[in-house]
Amino acid sequence: MKISACILAFLLLFYSITSAVFGQISYHFPEASEGQINEAVAKIVPIRWLPSHPLYFLIRVRETFSRALQPSSAKRAGFDFVLSGKRLKEAYLLLENGDLKNTGKSLNRYSSKLADVGKQLEKARSQNQDIAALTAEMSERFKNHEVLLYAISKKSVAGDLDEVINASGDSFVNSIMVINNILPGVKDRYKTITNAENIESSQSAMPTPSPLGTFQASPSARPKRIIY
Repeated sequence: MKISACILAFLLLFYSITSAVFGQISYHFPEASEGQINEAVAKIVPIRWLPSHPLYFLIRVRETFSRALQPSSAKRAGFDFVLSGKRLKEAYLLLENGDLKNTGKSLNRYSSKLADVGKQLEKARSQNQDIAALTAEMSERFKNHEVLLYAISKKSVAGDLDEVINASGDSFVNSIMVINNILPGVKDRYKTITNAENIESSQSAMPTPSPLGTFQASPSARPKRIIY
């Protein structure tokens, strides 16, 4: 009976520890003031309707047709980048309104759109299209994304959005690294990436105990002397 109680207590402790570890936001987005957050919101293209509006689907239809008319991969990359900003701004405004369901959907769309940005940039690069000015502009405007990601992570206090925020952080970092391959050194401007690299390097530097080094044989386990 005591053994069962001990096992149950251990499982409860293990569950609480893993929930605390895996239920938190992985990225340390740099802090931003309310003024910086408001500025980032203002710099991203205006939004007519939020996804909760009944006519929102008309915006998505228009975006789909407009994207199809873009004449090159470089143009599509730029267009997708604008849309990614809109999806992130939608997520922030929806969270302000307490709409967690649509906030999560907009963050997923943000990640999906950033994946499109990366694909189109790589395609444009392989086709020798001129993307120098475009990537330089993105490297600056991604600062607004970083600020809004911090604002969203700060407002998501209940932990309901941790998983989707982490996925958005992954997409954000991956996009910066794509641009860094084109414009080396861009990643060093973003504290989200430098913080993640510092944490990773500190964890890899921690010594791991060797099972053989900590094993001590009990007196009964010592080999007996054999007499011939």
